[in-house]
Amino acid sequence: DPFTAAAVLAAGGVRGTLADTLRTRVREGLTEGDHVRLSTKGSVVGIDGYRPSAAHATALAVLALIDDPAAKDKLAGLGNTLLASYRPAVGWGSGRANLAALAAVTALFADPLPDRVNVQLFNGEEVVAETLLAGPGRTERHEAQAWAPKAVGTPTWRVVATPPVPGLAFSLTVDYRVPWKAAPPAGLTLVAQWTGQPKVGEPLPVTLIADGPRGAQLKVRYALPAGVQPVQSDLTRLVSEGTIQRFSVDAGGVELSLPARAPGSAAKVPFRVVPTFAGRLQAEASTVGLASRSGPGVYVAPKTWVIAKP
Repeated sequence: DPFTAAAVLAAGGVRGTLADTLRTRVREGLTEGDHVRLSTKGSVVGIDGYRPSAAHATALAVLALIDDPAAKDKLAGLGNTLLASYRPAVGWGSGRANLAALAAVTALFADPLPDRVNVQLFNGEEVVAETLLAGPGRTERHEAQAWAPKAVGTPTWRVVATPPVPGLAFSLTVDYRVPWKAAPPAGLTLVAQWTGQPKVGEPLPVTLIADGPRGAQLKVRYALPAGVQPVQSDLTRLVSEGTIQRFSVDAGGVELSLPARAPGSAAKVPFRVVPTFAGRLQAEASTVGLASRSGPGVYVAPKTWVIAKP
């Protein structure tokens, strides 16, 4: 079978005509689809008596064919499959699979990296972003951002490295925005009030006014733009005073639990926030909902912050 043939060749146990016969068997056992790999169909077992994993079989295929001129066009695909099957928690699986995979990877990617590698992101035939890998940064993570042009139909994305570099891994994330559309009020409102110009490093008093059905507990998420931080001592004081029941703070804003209110009174939550850098910044949409119901509730239009330098 192709797996056993690859194992024998990788161990260096044969030469001459028999080695050529086994290499042919390994080449015929390669399957191509989304990935190039070595087939392990049938009653194939490894030296430990268990069915070998796809990663183990692919690694042995690389070691068996690394010097085979007839398999030169298959090695890149096998290498891609091997790199794609690596998992940080378990590597390539068993100890034998890891040993074979490490040997295969070091054999395939033994050549030193070029001094400079230009990486381009294509949308169709247009270059929308590019980055240069050079010097010590060749092995570091790089990020490139670009506006995606409006396209008719399904866009085609390509990543091209010049010169081509084996083992270059990438991920692509496409994000999008839609125009804001206000949701029906549904008896829930949230308004944020402050006066004056927000400035870097200066506490800005903000008052949240939340209203909803009488006698109902409310949950509020007040979204803040990047770099604007609430003064947590103010929120702790509001808990001790009974204005809010509890709070939590994350990178995108603050979440508040409000107690039930008497009829005819909206909840007012005053606290301070401190901007940490200047600019025109956009927060996400805030929300207000009933604590007794799952889901965020009603979305409130996002607010643009214009923060001045100190």
